[in-house]
Amino acid sequence: MNGQPWAVRIQQVVRRVMGATPRPLRGPYRVATHAVAAGLAALYVYTAGFGVFSAESHRAIFLAGTQALAFLWFPARSGSPRERFSVIDALLALAAAATAVYFVSEYPTMVRRAGLATPADIAFGAVAIVLGLETARRVVGPVVPIVALGALLFAWRDLAPYLPGAIAHRGFTPERIVTSLYMSIEGLFGVVTYTFATHVFLFVVFGAFLERSGVGRFFIDLPYALMGGRPGGAGKVAVAASALLGSVTGSPTANTAAMGTFTIPLMKRGGYAPPVAAGIETAASIGSQFLPPVMGAAAFFMVEFTGIPYVEVVKLAAIPAMVYYVGVMAMVHFQALRDGMQGAQAEDLPEWRRVLGQGWYLALPLVVLLAQLARGHSTGVAAFWGILTALVVSWVRAENRMGPSQIWEALVSGTRNTLMIASVAGSIGVVVGIIGLTGLGLKFSGIMLSLTGDSLFLAMVIVALTATILGCGAPITATYVILAVLVPPALATLGVSIEAAHMTLIWFSQLSSITPPVCLVVYAAAAIAQADPFRTSYHAVKFSAFLILMPFLFVYTPLLGSGVVWIDVLAVVTATIAAVTFAATVQGYFVRRSTTPETVLLGGGTVALFDGRPLVNAVGAVLIAVVYLRQRRTRAPQTEAAAIAARAREYSPGS
Repeated sequence: MNGQPWAVRIQQVVRRVMGATPRPLRGPYRVATHAVAAGLAALYVYTAGFGVFSAESHRAIFLAGTQALAFLWFPARSGSPRERFSVIDALLALAAAATAVYFVSEYPTMVRRAGLATPADIAFGAVAIVLGLETARRVVGPVVPIVALGALLFAWRDLAPYLPGAIAHRGFTPERIVTSLYMSIEGLFGVVTYTFATHVFLFVVFGAFLERSGVGRFFIDLPYALMGGRPGGAGKVAVAASALLGSVTGSPTANTAAMGTFTIPLMKRGGYAPPVAAGIETAASIGSQFLPPVMGAAAFFMVEFTGIPYVEVVKLAAIPAMVYYVGVMAMVHFQALRDGMQGAQAEDLPEWRRVLGQGWYLALPLVVLLAQLARGHSTGVAAFWGILTALVVSWVRAENRMGPSQIWEALVSGTRNTLMIASVAGSIGVVVGIIGLTGLGLKFSGIMLSLTGDSLFLAMVIVALTATILGCGAPITATYVILAVLVPPALATLGVSIEAAHMTLIWFSQLSSITPPVCLVVYAAAAIAQADPFRTSYHAVKFSAFLILMPFLFVYTPLLGSGVVWIDVLAVVTATIAAVTFAATVQGYFVRRSTTPETVLLGGGTVALFDGRPLVNAVGAVLIAVVYLRQRRTRAPQTEAAAIAARAREYSPGS
């Protein structure tokens, strides 16, 4: 493949920058690590159903447990042992446990001492900070700990007064910094660790149970039965199946790895070029970050930052997520029609009624989850009952039945999957704690407004670029958290609601997943498709274009709700139509292939639908209707000519 060696070298560099892969432990090392992982997951499933022991232990055990497992599972460097952990790794894991034990045991006296630190407090706190930085370095690479180290230097009194005027401050002693980050349920044990322990961990474990109970297979078979025979059916199956699985995994990379192994070969057999197939899977998997009911980790942080109940966040996210998938599906549909692609033969497809009849009960864990949230229960309680329901439904069919070994595997898998995102908890906790300690969050609003000149559009562009650049080295969740403590006040000054500001950050934080040079979801899909990752990235950006456009709808239209029913309905309808016509514009095919003037009119109508004013929307609808009616009248002759040309190609020599 042209350029493949260069692309492979780029991927290798990115992997080194982004961190290591878990080592395949063997023998007693594997047993010990799996026991810790399963025990940690079981403990937090238990506390979700029956309550936490204390706020400090709930956070400290999670932080120490994930750090210890990261030291055991992830090597310190490329030359480290692969099938066992070293003595140093074991000592670091024990040090993480010691910092948690000391914090939990001394927390009541720390509160009574009101910030008067002892030498032991400072020593354990310093070790905890270093362990947090090293955990992130091992798992996700150097960028996140470098940002955390920069935050520590920013707060240091010997440097802070000499910073540029807008961000200069008097600074703090190292002892004050350490005690601020360690001696309270802020900083290291603050909102970041709390959110991972209370919400994210449980939903990742829930996803692991769903995978082993047969739900994932059902989410593939049903879309294949319904859509496999349509034009470009393989691509549509990929979008629908990835959306269904993504609604419970909340991880685009995991979704791509799990679903892409089926959908990408299916698309290639259906006539899609490898980069196109990988691009479609990437675009479909990205939506898992904002598709209810589980969504990604960022949604849980939005709950903590805004105070909005999770069920309300689900309601906010549902319509934009559906519009996004309408846009991706429309892209696939119009490309299939433009290229004359066919679906699978009817005899090769399973009968959808049989698939639904045999597997409908597998949707019960999601129904139970949503019912618990609708009744006002916490996300932890909802996940607890969802996990129990997954266990019950797995016993309906023998091949899905979860016995002790399968439950053990689900607990281990859930913990291991959590490490990939929770490893940043310590480092990001440092960043968030320093922002609060120094008051940088209050200053950032003025700095941003001075750069944008009170222009909302320019502010949105800067936020998008910042999210993309930061995302080159930080996971999606870390990117969102860092921006979420800085950006919303500035956007609020420009008239953006708190809901729209945080939804904007959640969507923009996904951009690094599809844009070079560091686009891990693209690399995962390209590896499965054996495609050039940069060509894959081009197609991923095209199919997921609404990832870029949607945040502008959040701030310029009432898509997230205005309280007036007819305005809200109009916003949803126009956004949905715009998703379809935008795809038709990009693909150059609506009812038939579009001429240049028709493309211009269709694009103009789409832009008008993006506007929040009903009169402008009406103009856009008229332009789109003109193109639609014109193409309807002239469709038959062009369709016949296309069919003749296709037959000529089919019977031409060498075809």
